[in-house]
Amino acid sequence: MRKAVAPLATFLLACAAVLSVGGGASALDRPAHDRPAPAAAPDGGRECADVCSTVWLPVRCVFSNGYTAQFSNQCFAEMHACRHHLQIVSCHRV
Repeated sequence: MRKAVAPLATFLLACAAVLSVGGGASALDRPAHDRPAPAAAPDGGRECADVCSTVWLPVRCVFSNGYTAQFSNQCFAEMHACRHHLQIVSCHRV
Protein backbone atom coordinates (compact mmCIF):
# COMPACT_ATOMS: atom_id res chain seq x y z
CA MET A 1 0.00 0.00 0.00
CA ARG A 2 2.83 2.39 0.87
CA LYS A 3 4.35 2.03 -2.63
CA ALA A 4 1.03 3.01 -4.21
CA VAL A 5 0.55 6.11 -2.03
CA ALA A 6 4.10 7.49 -2.23
CA PRO A 7 3.92 8.74 -5.85
CA LEU A 8 0.59 10.46 -5.19
CA ALA A 9 1.90 12.09 -2.03
CA THR A 10 4.99 13.33 -3.88
CA PHE A 11 2.83 14.79 -6.65
CA LEU A 12 0.54 16.57 -4.17
CA LEU A 13 3.49 18.02 -2.26
CA ALA A 14 5.02 19.32 -5.51
CA CYS A 15 1.71 20.97 -6.46
CA ALA A 16 1.44 22.59 -3.04
CA ALA A 17 4.99 23.92 -3.31
CA VAL A 18 4.29 25.50 -6.71
CA LEU A 19 1.12 27.17 -5.43
CA SER A 20 2.78 28.47 -2.26
CA VAL A 21 5.59 30.08 -4.26
CA GLY A 22 3.06 31.92 -6.42
CA GLY A 23 3.25 29.83 -9.57
CA GLY A 24 -0.36 30.64 -10.38
CA ALA A 25 -1.51 32.10 -13.69
CA SER A 26 -1.52 35.67 -12.40
CA ALA A 27 2.23 36.09 -12.91
CA LEU A 28 1.81 35.19 -16.57
CA ASP A 29 -1.11 37.53 -17.15
CA ARG A 30 0.72 40.77 -16.64
CA PRO A 31 3.11 42.17 -19.22
CA ALA A 32 6.74 42.33 -18.10
CA HIS A 33 6.69 46.14 -17.94
CA ASP A 34 3.55 46.18 -15.79
CA ARG A 35 4.64 46.93 -12.25
CA PRO A 36 2.37 46.30 -9.27
CA ALA A 37 0.43 49.38 -8.29
CA PRO A 38 -1.09 50.33 -4.95
CA ALA A 39 -4.45 48.78 -4.17
CA ALA A 40 -6.19 52.13 -3.82
CA ALA A 41 -6.05 55.10 -6.13
CA PRO A 42 -3.69 57.83 -4.83
CA ASP A 43 -6.51 60.39 -4.83
CA GLY A 44 -8.58 58.26 -2.45
CA GLY A 45 -10.78 56.88 -5.24
CA ARG A 46 -12.13 53.37 -5.60
CA GLU A 47 -10.08 50.42 -4.42
CA CYS A 48 -8.69 48.06 -7.06
CA ALA A 49 -8.99 44.29 -6.83
CA ASP A 50 -5.94 42.43 -5.53
CA VAL A 51 -6.98 38.90 -6.51
CA CYS A 52 -8.59 37.28 -9.56
CA SER A 53 -9.51 33.67 -10.23
CA THR A 54 -7.10 31.70 -12.38
CA VAL A 55 -9.83 30.43 -14.69
CA TRP A 56 -8.50 30.52 -18.25
CA LEU A 57 -10.97 32.52 -20.39
CA PRO A 58 -8.58 34.73 -22.39
CA VAL A 59 -9.66 38.19 -23.51
CA ARG A 60 -7.97 40.89 -25.57
CA CYS A 61 -8.83 44.41 -24.46
CA VAL A 62 -8.36 47.92 -25.78
CA PHE A 63 -7.96 50.66 -23.18
CA SER A 64 -8.74 54.37 -23.26
CA ASN A 65 -5.08 55.25 -23.90
CA GLY A 66 -4.93 53.01 -27.00
CA TYR A 67 -3.02 50.20 -25.25
CA THR A 68 -4.08 46.69 -26.32
CA ALA A 69 -3.29 43.66 -24.17
CA GLN A 70 -4.32 40.06 -23.66
CA PHE A 71 -5.31 38.76 -20.21
CA SER A 72 -6.22 35.31 -18.94
CA ASN A 73 -9.70 36.53 -17.98
CA GLN A 74 -11.86 39.66 -17.68
CA CYS A 75 -10.98 40.17 -14.01
CA PHE A 76 -7.28 40.71 -14.80
CA ALA A 77 -8.21 43.22 -17.51
CA GLU A 78 -10.39 45.15 -15.06
CA MET A 79 -7.64 45.06 -12.43
CA HIS A 80 -5.16 46.46 -14.96
CA ALA A 81 -7.58 49.23 -15.95
CA CYS A 82 -8.22 50.17 -12.32
CA ARG A 83 -4.55 50.22 -11.31
CA HIS A 84 -3.61 52.38 -14.29
CA HIS A 85 -6.66 54.66 -14.10
CA LEU A 86 -7.90 53.58 -17.55
CA GLN A 87 -11.27 52.73 -19.04
CA ILE A 88 -11.81 49.53 -21.01
CA VAL A 89 -13.00 50.51 -24.49
CA SER A 90 -13.64 46.93 -25.65
CA CYS A 91 -12.82 43.34 -24.69
CA HIS A 92 -13.20 40.28 -26.88
CA ARG A 93 -12.69 36.59 -26.15
CA VAL A 94 -9.58 35.18 -27.79
